[in-house]
Amino acid sequence: MNVLVVDDNPINRKLLRVTLEAEGMATMEAADGLEALAVLERQPVDAIISDILMPRMDGFRFCYELRQNQRFAGLPFIIYSATYTSPGDEKLALDSGADRYLRKPCPIGALIAALHELTAEAQDRRREEAQLPQEAVMKEYNEALIRKLEDKKDELLAANHELEAFSYSVSHDLRTPLLTILSFTQILQEEHADQLDDEGRRLLERVVSNAEQMAQLIEALLRFSRASRQELKKTWIDMPQLVQSVVDELREHEPDRSIAVRIGRLENAQGDPAVLRQVWTNLLSNAFKFTRSRPDAEVRIDSRIADGEVVYSVCDNGVGFDMAYVGRLFGVFNRLHNDEHPGTGIGLAIVERVVARHGGRVCAEGQLGNGACFTFTLPHRSRS
Repeated sequence: MNVLVVDDNPINRKLLRVTLEAEGMATMEAADGLEALAVLERQPVDAIISDILMPRMDGFRFCYELRQNQRFAGLPFIIYSATYTSPGDEKLALDSGADRYLRKPCPIGALIAALHELTAEAQDRRREEAQLPQEAVMKEYNEALIRKLEDKKDELLAANHELEAFSYSVSHDLRTPLLTILSFTQILQEEHADQLDDEGRRLLERVVSNAEQMAQLIEALLRFSRASRQELKKTWIDMPQLVQSVVDELREHEPDRSIAVRIGRLENAQGDPAVLRQVWTNLLSNAFKFTRSRPDAEVRIDSRIADGEVVYSVCDNGVGFDMAYVGRLFGVFNRLHNDEHPGTGIGLAIVERVVARHGGRVCAEGQLGNGACFTFTLPHRSRS
Protein backbone atom coordinates (compact mmCIF):
# COMPACT_ATOMS: atom_id res chain seq x y z
CA MET A 1 0.00 0.00 0.00
CA ASN A 2 1.35 3.44 -0.96
CA VAL A 3 0.35 6.12 1.58
CA LEU A 4 0.83 9.86 1.03
CA VAL A 5 1.48 11.72 4.32
CA VAL A 6 0.71 15.47 4.13
CA ASP A 7 1.89 17.63 7.05
CA ASP A 8 3.95 20.82 7.27
CA ASN A 9 5.77 19.50 10.36
CA PRO A 10 8.67 17.24 9.27
CA ILE A 11 8.74 15.52 12.68
CA ASN A 12 5.09 14.50 12.34
CA ARG A 13 5.76 13.19 8.84
CA LYS A 14 8.74 11.17 10.08
CA LEU A 15 6.75 9.61 12.94
CA LEU A 16 4.00 8.50 10.56
CA ARG A 17 6.51 7.24 8.00
CA VAL A 18 8.29 5.05 10.58
CA THR A 19 4.97 3.72 11.89
CA LEU A 20 3.51 2.94 8.46
CA GLU A 21 6.68 1.38 7.10
CA ALA A 22 6.79 -0.89 10.14
CA GLU A 23 3.40 -2.16 8.91
CA GLY A 24 4.82 -2.89 5.47
CA MET A 25 3.43 0.22 3.80
CA ALA A 26 5.38 2.52 1.47
CA THR A 27 5.13 6.26 2.21
CA MET A 28 5.48 9.52 0.32
CA GLU A 29 5.53 12.98 1.91
CA ALA A 30 4.29 16.49 1.18
CA ALA A 31 4.38 19.68 3.25
CA ASP A 32 0.99 21.07 2.14
CA GLY A 33 -1.90 20.47 -0.24
CA LEU A 34 -0.26 22.03 -3.30
CA GLU A 35 2.82 19.86 -2.92
CA ALA A 36 0.61 16.81 -2.35
CA LEU A 37 -1.30 17.42 -5.60
CA ALA A 38 2.05 17.51 -7.43
CA VAL A 39 3.07 14.19 -5.82
CA LEU A 40 -0.20 12.60 -6.95
CA GLU A 41 0.55 13.57 -10.55
CA ARG A 42 3.92 11.80 -10.39
CA GLN A 43 3.44 8.68 -8.27
CA PRO A 44 0.72 6.06 -7.58
CA VAL A 45 -1.02 6.55 -4.23
CA ASP A 46 -3.48 4.21 -2.50
CA ALA A 47 -4.47 6.38 0.50
CA ILE A 48 -3.85 9.82 2.01
CA ILE A 49 -3.33 10.99 5.61
CA SER A 50 -3.44 14.79 5.87
CA ASP A 51 -3.06 17.43 8.56
CA ILE A 52 -5.33 20.52 8.39
CA LEU A 53 -3.26 23.57 9.39
CA MET A 54 -0.70 23.99 6.60
CA PRO A 55 0.64 26.91 4.50
CA ARG A 56 -0.51 27.67 0.94
CA MET A 57 -3.25 24.99 0.87
CA ASP A 58 -4.69 23.54 4.09
CA GLY A 59 -6.19 20.08 4.57
CA PHE A 60 -9.80 21.18 4.06
CA ARG A 61 -9.03 22.82 0.70
CA PHE A 62 -6.71 19.96 -0.36
CA CYS A 63 -9.46 17.39 0.26
CA TYR A 64 -12.01 19.52 -1.59
CA GLU A 65 -9.67 20.01 -4.58
CA LEU A 66 -8.89 16.28 -4.64
CA ARG A 67 -12.56 15.35 -4.84
CA GLN A 68 -12.95 17.59 -7.92
CA ASN A 69 -10.43 15.51 -9.86
CA GLN A 70 -11.95 12.36 -11.37
CA ARG A 71 -8.60 10.56 -11.26
CA PHE A 72 -8.21 10.92 -7.50
CA ALA A 73 -11.78 11.43 -6.28
CA GLY A 74 -12.04 7.87 -4.95
CA LEU A 75 -8.78 7.82 -2.99
CA PRO A 76 -9.24 7.04 0.74
CA PHE A 77 -8.63 10.29 2.63
CA ILE A 78 -8.02 10.58 6.38
CA ILE A 79 -7.90 13.96 8.14
CA TYR A 80 -5.52 13.72 11.12
CA SER A 81 -5.36 16.89 13.24
CA ALA A 82 -4.36 18.10 16.69
CA THR A 83 -5.43 21.72 16.13
CA TYR A 84 -8.95 21.52 14.70
CA THR A 85 -10.67 19.19 17.15
CA SER A 86 -14.17 20.59 17.68
CA PRO A 87 -17.33 18.81 16.44
CA GLY A 88 -17.71 21.61 13.91
CA ASP A 89 -14.19 20.97 12.59
CA GLU A 90 -14.96 17.27 12.24
CA LYS A 91 -18.17 18.06 10.33
CA LEU A 92 -16.31 20.44 8.02
CA ALA A 93 -13.63 17.79 7.37
CA LEU A 94 -16.24 15.20 6.40
CA ASP A 95 -18.23 17.73 4.39
CA SER A 96 -15.05 18.58 2.46
CA GLY A 97 -14.89 14.94 1.36
CA ALA A 98 -12.72 13.19 3.98
CA ASP A 99 -13.56 9.53 4.66
CA ARG A 100 -12.35 9.63 8.26
CA TYR A 101 -11.50 12.29 10.84
CA LEU A 102 -9.01 11.34 13.56
CA ARG A 103 -7.68 13.51 16.39
CA LYS A 104 -3.97 13.52 17.20
CA PRO A 105 -2.77 11.58 19.00
CA CYS A 106 -4.87 8.50 18.32
CA PRO A 107 -3.97 4.84 18.87
CA ILE A 108 -1.77 3.59 16.02
CA GLY A 109 -3.98 0.52 15.74
CA ALA A 110 -6.98 2.72 14.97
CA LEU A 111 -5.09 4.59 12.24
CA ILE A 112 -3.84 1.36 10.63
CA ALA A 113 -7.31 -0.21 10.85
CA ALA A 114 -8.86 2.84 9.18
CA LEU A 115 -6.34 2.64 6.33
CA HIS A 116 -7.01 -1.05 5.71
CA GLU A 117 -10.78 -0.58 5.94
CA LEU A 118 -10.87 2.37 3.55
CA THR A 119 -8.55 0.79 0.98
CA ALA A 120 -10.64 -2.41 1.06
CA GLU A 121 -13.80 -0.34 0.48
CA ALA A 122 -12.10 1.48 -2.40
CA GLN A 123 -11.12 -1.84 -3.99
CA ASP A 124 -14.71 -3.11 -3.67
CA ARG A 125 -16.02 0.03 -5.35
CA ARG A 126 -13.57 -0.36 -8.22
CA ARG A 127 -14.63 -3.98 -8.75
CA GLU A 128 -18.30 -2.97 -8.81
CA GLU A 129 -17.66 -0.10 -11.18
CA ALA A 130 -15.69 -2.39 -13.51
CA GLN A 131 -18.89 -4.36 -14.08
CA LEU A 132 -20.79 -1.26 -15.31
CA PRO A 133 -20.23 0.87 -18.41
CA GLN A 134 -17.63 3.48 -17.52
CA GLU A 135 -19.63 6.41 -18.89
CA ALA A 136 -22.66 5.51 -16.77
CA VAL A 137 -20.50 5.21 -13.67
CA MET A 138 -18.87 8.59 -14.17
CA LYS A 139 -22.17 10.29 -14.97
CA GLU A 140 -23.83 8.91 -11.86
CA TYR A 141 -20.83 9.77 -9.69
CA ASN A 142 -20.53 13.30 -11.04
CA GLU A 143 -24.23 14.01 -10.62
CA ALA A 144 -24.16 12.76 -7.03
CA LEU A 145 -21.02 14.73 -6.28
CA ILE A 146 -22.44 17.93 -7.76
CA ARG A 147 -25.61 17.59 -5.69
CA LYS A 148 -23.60 16.98 -2.53
CA LEU A 149 -21.24 19.89 -3.16
CA GLU A 150 -24.10 22.27 -3.93
CA ASP A 151 -25.82 21.30 -0.68
CA LYS A 152 -22.61 21.74 1.32
CA LYS A 153 -21.82 25.00 -0.44
CA ASP A 154 -25.19 26.46 0.57
CA GLU A 155 -24.67 25.28 4.17
CA LEU A 156 -21.16 26.75 4.36
CA LEU A 157 -22.27 30.06 2.83
CA ALA A 158 -25.12 30.35 5.33
CA ALA A 159 -22.83 29.53 8.25
CA ASN A 160 -20.23 32.01 7.01
CA HIS A 161 -22.81 34.80 6.67
CA GLU A 162 -24.08 34.12 10.19
CA LEU A 163 -20.54 34.22 11.57
CA GLU A 164 -19.74 37.49 9.78
CA ALA A 165 -22.97 39.08 11.00
CA PHE A 166 -22.23 37.94 14.55
CA SER A 167 -18.69 39.33 14.37
CA TYR A 168 -19.92 42.68 13.11
CA SER A 169 -22.67 42.88 15.73
CA VAL A 170 -20.36 42.03 18.64
CA SER A 171 -17.67 44.46 17.49
CA HIS A 172 -20.19 47.24 16.96
CA ASP A 173 -21.86 46.71 20.33
CA LEU A 174 -18.51 46.73 22.15
CA ARG A 175 -17.66 50.21 20.90
CA THR A 176 -20.24 52.10 22.97
CA PRO A 177 -19.16 50.96 26.46
CA LEU A 178 -15.51 51.23 25.47
CA LEU A 179 -15.92 54.82 24.26
CA THR A 180 -17.61 55.59 27.58
CA ILE A 181 -14.62 54.16 29.47
CA LEU A 182 -12.22 56.23 27.37
CA SER A 183 -14.26 59.41 27.88
CA PHE A 184 -14.36 59.08 31.68
CA THR A 185 -10.68 58.14 31.98
CA GLN A 186 -9.73 61.16 29.88
CA ILE A 187 -11.83 63.37 32.17
CA LEU A 188 -9.99 61.89 35.16
CA GLN A 189 -6.65 62.65 33.51
CA GLU A 190 -7.56 66.20 32.55
CA GLU A 191 -9.51 67.35 35.60
CA HIS A 192 -8.62 65.13 38.57
CA ALA A 193 -5.04 63.96 37.98
CA ASP A 194 -3.75 66.32 40.72
CA GLN A 195 -5.83 64.38 43.27
CA LEU A 196 -3.97 61.15 42.48
CA ASP A 197 -0.50 60.15 43.62
CA ASP A 198 2.16 58.95 41.18
CA GLU A 199 1.01 55.34 41.39
CA GLY A 200 -2.61 56.34 40.78
CA ARG A 201 -1.65 58.36 37.70
CA ARG A 202 0.45 55.46 36.42
CA LEU A 203 -2.43 53.04 36.80
CA LEU A 204 -4.81 55.46 35.10
CA GLU A 205 -2.42 55.76 32.16
CA ARG A 206 -2.39 51.96 31.90
CA VAL A 207 -6.21 51.92 31.78
CA VAL A 208 -6.24 54.54 29.01
CA SER A 209 -3.51 52.77 27.04
CA ASN A 210 -5.25 49.39 27.17
CA ALA A 211 -8.66 50.90 26.36
CA GLU A 212 -7.18 52.64 23.31
CA GLN A 213 -5.60 49.36 22.23
CA MET A 214 -8.94 47.59 22.55
CA ALA A 215 -10.59 50.34 20.51
CA GLN A 216 -8.04 49.76 17.75
CA LEU A 217 -8.71 46.02 17.80
CA ILE A 218 -12.47 46.51 17.61
CA GLU A 219 -12.08 48.94 14.72
CA ALA A 220 -9.80 46.43 12.98
CA LEU A 221 -12.37 43.67 13.46
CA LEU A 222 -15.06 45.89 11.97
CA ARG A 223 -12.82 46.57 8.95
CA PHE A 224 -12.32 42.83 8.53
CA SER A 225 -16.07 42.23 8.71
CA ARG A 226 -16.71 44.98 6.15
CA ALA A 227 -14.13 43.41 3.83
CA SER A 228 -16.18 40.21 3.97
CA ARG A 229 -19.63 41.80 3.59
CA GLN A 230 -19.12 44.79 1.31
CA GLU A 231 -20.55 44.36 -2.17
CA LEU A 232 -17.83 44.44 -4.82
CA LYS A 233 -18.17 47.06 -7.57
CA LYS A 234 -15.74 45.88 -10.20
CA THR A 235 -14.33 48.10 -12.90
CA TRP A 236 -11.17 48.39 -14.95
CA ILE A 237 -8.38 49.65 -12.65
CA ASP A 238 -5.39 51.75 -13.64
CA MET A 239 -3.10 49.83 -11.30
CA PRO A 240 0.05 52.01 -11.71
CA GLN A 241 -1.96 55.11 -10.77
CA LEU A 242 -3.58 53.35 -7.80
CA VAL A 243 -0.28 52.05 -6.43
CA GLN A 244 1.49 55.39 -6.90
CA SER A 245 -1.25 57.19 -4.98
CA VAL A 246 -0.89 54.72 -2.07
CA VAL A 247 2.91 55.18 -2.04
CA ASP A 248 2.51 58.98 -2.08
CA GLU A 249 0.08 58.82 0.83
CA LEU A 250 2.44 56.64 2.89
CA ARG A 251 5.35 58.99 2.17
CA GLU A 252 3.28 61.93 3.43
CA HIS A 253 2.97 60.18 6.80
CA GLU A 254 6.76 59.82 7.05
CA PRO A 255 8.14 62.90 5.23
CA ASP A 256 11.58 62.76 6.88
CA ARG A 257 12.23 59.14 6.03
CA SER A 258 14.49 57.96 3.23
CA ILE A 259 13.10 54.84 1.59
CA ALA A 260 13.62 53.70 -1.98
CA VAL A 261 10.38 52.56 -3.61
CA ARG A 262 10.99 50.92 -6.97
CA ILE A 263 7.83 50.40 -9.03
CA GLY A 264 8.16 48.10 -12.03
CA ARG A 265 5.62 47.33 -14.73
CA LEU A 266 2.17 46.96 -13.22
CA GLU A 267 -0.54 45.25 -15.24
CA ASN A 268 -4.05 46.65 -15.08
CA ALA A 269 -6.83 44.41 -13.79
CA GLN A 270 -10.54 44.28 -13.08
CA GLY A 271 -11.75 44.64 -9.52
CA ASP A 272 -13.21 46.95 -6.92
CA PRO A 273 -10.74 49.85 -6.72
CA ALA A 274 -11.79 50.86 -3.20
CA VAL A 275 -11.15 47.48 -1.56
CA LEU A 276 -8.09 46.69 -3.69
CA ARG A 277 -6.66 50.01 -2.55
CA GLN A 278 -6.91 48.60 0.98
CA VAL A 279 -4.91 45.55 -0.16
CA TRP A 280 -2.11 47.73 -1.51
CA THR A 281 -2.23 50.01 1.54
CA ASN A 282 -1.92 47.09 3.96
CA LEU A 283 0.93 45.42 2.07
CA LEU A 284 2.89 48.62 1.46
CA SER A 285 2.38 50.01 4.96
CA ASN A 286 3.79 46.73 6.30
CA ALA A 287 6.79 47.10 3.98
CA PHE A 288 7.33 50.66 5.20
CA LYS A 289 6.93 49.61 8.84
CA PHE A 290 9.24 46.60 8.80
CA THR A 291 12.08 48.45 7.02
CA ARG A 292 12.30 51.32 9.52
CA SER A 293 15.44 49.83 11.09
CA ARG A 294 17.21 49.70 7.71
CA PRO A 295 19.31 52.73 6.67
CA ASP A 296 19.07 51.50 3.06
CA ALA A 297 15.35 50.66 3.19
CA GLU A 298 13.98 49.47 -0.13
CA VAL A 299 10.55 48.34 -1.37
CA ARG A 300 10.06 46.74 -4.79
CA ILE A 301 6.66 46.53 -6.50
CA ASP A 302 6.11 44.56 -9.67
CA SER A 303 3.72 42.29 -11.58
CA ARG A 304 3.78 39.54 -14.19
CA ILE A 305 1.23 37.40 -16.05
CA ALA A 306 1.29 33.65 -15.40
CA ASP A 307 -1.28 30.90 -16.04
CA GLY A 308 -4.08 33.33 -16.82
CA GLU A 309 -3.48 35.46 -13.72
CA VAL A 310 -1.79 38.73 -12.89
CA VAL A 311 0.72 38.14 -10.10
CA TYR A 312 1.48 41.29 -8.11
CA SER A 313 4.41 41.42 -5.67
CA VAL A 314 5.53 43.69 -2.82
CA CYS A 315 9.03 42.88 -1.59
CA ASP A 316 11.20 44.62 1.01
CA ASN A 317 14.59 44.27 2.69
CA GLY A 318 13.19 44.60 6.21
CA VAL A 319 13.21 42.35 9.27
CA GLY A 320 11.50 39.44 7.46
CA PHE A 321 9.94 36.49 9.24
CA ASP A 322 10.49 32.81 9.97
CA MET A 323 8.88 30.64 7.26
CA ALA A 324 8.00 28.10 9.96
CA TYR A 325 5.19 30.48 10.95
CA VAL A 326 4.01 31.51 7.49
CA GLY A 327 0.70 29.71 8.07
CA ARG A 328 -0.15 32.17 10.86
CA LEU A 329 0.46 35.34 8.85
CA PHE A 330 -3.04 35.65 7.42
CA GLY A 331 -4.97 34.74 10.57
CA VAL A 332 -7.04 37.35 12.41
CA PHE A 333 -5.04 39.03 15.21
CA ASN A 334 -1.98 36.87 14.53
CA ARG A 335 1.27 38.85 14.86
CA LEU A 336 4.79 37.46 14.49
CA HIS A 337 6.63 40.55 15.74
CA ASN A 338 6.85 42.26 19.12
CA ASP A 339 5.85 45.75 20.21
CA GLU A 340 8.76 47.29 18.28
CA HIS A 341 6.45 46.97 15.27
CA PRO A 342 2.96 47.83 16.57
CA GLY A 343 -0.20 46.73 14.81
CA THR A 344 -3.49 44.93 15.26
CA GLY A 345 -2.58 41.76 13.38
CA ILE A 346 -5.55 42.01 11.04
CA GLY A 347 -4.18 43.77 7.96
CA LEU A 348 -3.02 40.61 6.18
CA ALA A 349 -6.27 38.83 7.06
CA ILE A 350 -8.11 41.62 5.23
CA VAL A 351 -5.72 41.26 2.28
CA GLU A 352 -6.42 37.54 2.00
CA ARG A 353 -10.19 37.99 2.31
CA VAL A 354 -10.39 40.76 -0.32
CA VAL A 355 -8.15 38.94 -2.79
CA ALA A 356 -10.11 35.70 -2.33
CA ARG A 357 -13.35 37.54 -3.06
CA HIS A 358 -11.76 38.68 -6.34
CA GLY A 359 -10.92 35.08 -7.26
CA GLY A 360 -7.23 35.31 -6.38
CA ARG A 361 -4.87 34.06 -3.70
CA VAL A 362 -2.10 35.42 -1.48
CA CYS A 363 1.35 33.98 -0.72
CA ALA A 364 4.28 35.09 1.41
CA GLU A 365 7.97 34.28 1.56
CA GLY A 366 10.54 35.64 3.97
CA GLN A 367 13.66 35.09 6.00
CA LEU A 368 14.46 36.55 9.40
CA GLY A 369 16.67 39.58 8.91
CA ASN A 370 16.53 39.36 5.10
CA GLY A 371 13.21 40.84 4.12
CA ALA A 372 9.86 39.53 2.93
CA CYS A 373 7.95 39.23 -0.31
CA PHE A 374 4.15 39.12 -0.53
CA THR A 375 2.36 38.20 -3.75
CA PHE A 376 -1.29 38.18 -4.67
CA THR A 377 -3.10 37.25 -7.85
CA LEU A 378 -6.08 38.57 -9.77
CA PRO A 379 -7.73 36.97 -12.79
CA HIS A 380 -6.25 38.31 -16.02
CA ARG A 381 -8.74 39.47 -18.60
CA SER A 382 -8.12 41.47 -21.72
CA ARG A 383 -9.85 44.83 -21.71
CA SER A 384 -12.82 44.82 -24.03
